[in-house]
Amino acid sequence: MTQYTNTYGTVYSVRDYKGEPRIMCRAKASCDWLISGALAVEAAAANTIESLQQVLDNHARTHGWQPLEGPASAEPPEIVDECSDLDLPYPGDVYRSAKGGQLYKIGELTNGKKTCYLTMRCNVQGGTWVPANSSVYPNLSDAQGEFEAWIRREQLEPVAQTMDAAAITDELAAKDPFKVGETSTVSPENSLDVSSCPSAEPARQAPAALPLSAPDTAHMSLPAFDYTGLDEQTVEVLHLAENEIREARQVYICRVSAAVASAHDELFANCEGHNQHSNETFIAWCASVGLKKDAAYRLLQVNALLSGATPEEQATLESASPSLLYAAAKPSAPAELVQAVKDGDITSHKQYQDLLARFNAEKAAREKAEHEAALDRKEQEDANSAALRYKNECDRRAQDQQRLEGLVNTAKRERDDARRQATEAENRAAGAQKLAEQRGTENTELKAKIRELENQPRDVAVVQPGEEQIEAWRREGADRMAATMQETVRKANDERLKAQNRVTYLQEQLATARPDADACQRTADILYETAENLRILLRTQLKQAQLSPTAYGKVVAHVLQVARTLLDTVRVCSPDGYDMDSEEDDDFE
Repeated sequence: MTQYTNTYGTVYSVRDYKGEPRIMCRAKASCDWLISGALAVEAAAANTIESLQQVLDNHARTHGWQPLEGPASAEPPEIVDECSDLDLPYPGDVYRSAKGGQLYKIGELTNGKKTCYLTMRCNVQGGTWVPANSSVYPNLSDAQGEFEAWIRREQLEPVAQTMDAAAITDELAAKDPFKVGETSTVSPENSLDVSSCPSAEPARQAPAALPLSAPDTAHMSLPAFDYTGLDEQTVEVLHLAENEIREARQVYICRVSAAVASAHDELFANCEGHNQHSNETFIAWCASVGLKKDAAYRLLQVNALLSGATPEEQATLESASPSLLYAAAKPSAPAELVQAVKDGDITSHKQYQDLLARFNAEKAAREKAEHEAALDRKEQEDANSAALRYKNECDRRAQDQQRLEGLVNTAKRERDDARRQATEAENRAAGAQKLAEQRGTENTELKAKIRELENQPRDVAVVQPGEEQIEAWRREGADRMAATMQETVRKANDERLKAQNRVTYLQEQLATARPDADACQRTADILYETAENLRILLRTQLKQAQLSPTAYGKVVAHVLQVARTLLDTVRVCSPDGYDMDSEEDDDFE
């Protein structure tokens, strides 16, 4: 199997990891092999040594990596010698971190029958030793192996090289239940139970945990480093160190976010309202392991981002920088950018920030355009409503005008009918009067004939009516004729009176139908409201149409012509004594 090294000195090789072949990498000056995150996606479909080696060969050939001499399973001699010369740490040996200044040691737990070993840490200001992780080993060699990983990862140095170890031991012994150089018994309050120590075989397989108190530099604004004046070898070593730090931070973010999410879920799963499981308990637990509330919830967001991703996306996210993970895990992060991070299209925090700024600018511009479009729609709707109200008002006035005209026409027809009936009644009355006169003339002639007949000689002997009988007949005929004439005159008079009453009623109706001051005021109000609605409609159309000066002049000419026509109408209809040019009417002008 061929090993390769990149331009930064990182070594890549196909190795066995827990019984399965994996593509792993290590720093040139390190003994620790780690699973390569850069090749995780390419190696996802390969599951044999040959196929993984083929993936590594292709990637090395594409990126110009150089092969190393010797078999892949052997460590470089200088590395093996260097690692073998390291002094093994023992319980009570105190080490200081070059990163954060914290103290570390191998602690012992015993119940009188069994002794277990674990990595412990202490802050000099706090003066209390606490477990650095949850790993407890029954064998000292296993604890030493884990502590060696801590030495390399946290750059630990023996306290004797920098300060008096005895002074630290005396200072912390009074506060520390796990005294330096002594075997401590487990107190009832201690959360680590020695009886639950795992067997030797599982202990060898327990992975080394990262300290929860590792500094969070994801959101720090770091100054740029100037490589000017450094030789090529120094620059390569610095780049290798940068890669190591970056990979360590990536592993830290992923592992710690999973651990914090596990604790959060456990506490909230058992939350029953008024017991010890609550949000305050979770925050207190985070503080006990060196995590602030904000950092804990950012880690929960990162875990949610990883948990909601596919295996391929998880591999891409695990290879991303911590700052990029934190940014993509925010609840406010746009879904498009989050998916681009998962797909590997966004590979740096700066690229993400640039795209986020562009996304926010486009979103703001889009929202502004939508707001302006909404205002335009609202103005257009108002104009349409005004036009509709104007049309409805015109239709209503046309209907009222038609109704009034119908009433006037009906009144005129009824008046004409009444006049005709009155004329006919007068004619009939005159006819009756003439008939009465004729009947009077006939009655006079009849009386004359009766007298003539009375004066004629009678040749036959007949019984002549007496004067009284003749007078009775004459009076009876005269009475019947007079009664008939009186009845005819009475009927004619009644018909004439009815016709006169009808004419009077129709004249009153015509007087009522004429418009008064209130009607004129209502018409003026309607004209004002209609003109206002048309003004809004015209303003909206003129703003949106963007007319040329010529077209604009034509429209304005029509508007001014309508205004002058209305003014002329008011002038023509003004009553006598009203001066349109008076000073009090200047506002109207």
